[in-house]
Amino acid sequence: MLCDVDCDPMAFSLSNLRREVDWNLKRVLGFSRGITKKKFGDPVELKTRLSEEQRLRYETLEQTYDLSVWSDLCTEKELRYNLYYLDICDRYIASKQPSGPSLDIGSRNWYYVPALMSFCPGQWDGVEVDGNQRYLNMATRRTYAEHMCRFFPEARYRVCSVLDIGDHYAFMTWFLPYVSRRPMIHSGLPDRFFQPQVLLKHIYGLLEPGGTLFIVNPDLEEAELQKQLLHDLELPFHDIGELYSDFPTDEMDACFGFVVHKPADSQNGEADPI
Repeated sequence: MLCDVDCDPMAFSLSNLRREVDWNLKRVLGFSRGITKKKFGDPVELKTRLSEEQRLRYETLEQTYDLSVWSDLCTEKELRYNLYYLDICDRYIASKQPSGPSLDIGSRNWYYVPALMSFCPGQWDGVEVDGNQRYLNMATRRTYAEHMCRFFPEARYRVCSVLDIGDHYAFMTWFLPYVSRRPMIHSGLPDRFFQPQVLLKHIYGLLEPGGTLFIVNPDLEEAELQKQLLHDLELPFHDIGELYSDFPTDEMDACFGFVVHKPADSQNGEADPI
């Protein structure tokens, strides 16, 4: 049973103690197996497995962005997931596509880095506080992410908290942030990492003047919490609402999006009124 803020305090503290122990073990046990997987190989074959609507959308994206290395890097599932990420970026923030360094927050194993590199070529940092998380095959998120980055020398996977980062970025993405405790507890992170307002304020401070932050929440409840955080910090944002894609996935089903755009004349580190 997952614990939330209204759970029994003793059960909650025991849950956190277990997660703290797991967290420290992951940091100490650095060994990771290498990555072996079946690459899809032939993008033409993928088109035969798509619906007519999906195929047309795929061809549109293919004409706009460089997808040439995807099939040599991704499994079929990863390819479909990357199509989803590229699709929503193209639909909702293509007009704000900046030039300059970019940051992806909460990158997990960064299986979608091909989509980010296609959408906004250039320097990308992916930051993940739980990069030492280990899968059943004994590979860590870090190893998986570095495997996904191997065709992208401009991509760097960083295992740390975003609070440890002081660089500034012209473009940021933040997919599925923890704005409520339950998803974070389910992920295995200790309670001390639940700092939604502190994280959001710090991330906005990393955004260069004129820069854009794209946030995607997994459901309406999380989106409402996200919206409240943005209001509380008085950040200038646009509520996109529910996101549509021709390539829905089991992880990203009914998602909701926000675009935070920092005014060009603002000073770094300051939240601007709407």
